[in-house]
Amino acid sequence: MFPIYLGASNEINILSNGNIIAYGSSSVSIMNNTDFGSIGTCNQVSKIYTIQNTGNGPLVCSGINISGSNAAEFTVSGISFPATILAGNSTTFTISFSPLTNGTRSAIVHVMNDDCDEADYNFSVQGTALTSVIGNYPSASINAGGSIAITPTSVPTNTAVLNVSASAGFAGSLSADPLTGIVQVTNAQPAGIYTITIFVGQCAIKNFVLTVEPPSCMVVSILASPIQCYGGASTDRYSNWRNTAIWRNRKLLICVRNIFIHCFRWRRLHSIK
Repeated sequence: MFPIYLGASNEINILSNGNIIAYGSSSVSIMNNTDFGSIGTCNQVSKIYTIQNTGNGPLVCSGINISGSNAAEFTVSGISFPATILAGNSTTFTISFSPLTNGTRSAIVHVMNDDCDEADYNFSVQGTALTSVIGNYPSASINAGGSIAITPTSVPTNTAVLNVSASAGFAGSLSADPLTGIVQVTNAQPAGIYTITIFVGQCAIKNFVLTVEPPSCMVVSILASPIQCYGGASTDRYSNWRNTAIWRNRKLLICVRNIFIHCFRWRRLHSIK
């Protein structure tokens, strides 16, 4: 005995990487992306799957569910439900694998649809999680507005993506290289003490303290050599200032923050006491 269907009928088929994923398959393969391979914990890898309608009537996909002991580590995206696929057409969806624990992680994908003999088109997926490791970071100090690179004691392993963030109030820029682990701090500000946290994917695994010092000060000497200052001030006016004893060898302590000083404008000589 076998069923006979009359009139228009749909027919679901699922494939990935150009290879068919058999209905009810419990085996996994890299060839059809049911095996996600090996990645570090807290990293993520995504695969795209195609739902085909090889029949002569519309196919309606009502949802995609994931079951199994590690179902939470596999997520579906890139499709809205209900998804109607006309005869001879197809649509795609994405499954992302984001392991949180070491070892082999597995689940079963259920593509729910109105194909009368494959209404729950299910297949197994699997991935292997490796421990993500990165070295320790030293504490660092930098003047406000400056930049610095902080290098860990060892390069990362099993880390595809590194993210970095700072505690509240930090307004500079932060980035991290997943190959070297180096954290780049750019235009650090404002002055303060911050905790810098390094993430593998969404998992915080390392941190260090960054101290941003107030802007550094420099001593500027006012020399007796001729300069042209005070807008269009005359040379005669400057000569009078230059020949005043109090003007010679005076030093001004000037705090500079991101400013290049071209010239000092002095309106009155007696303003220097």
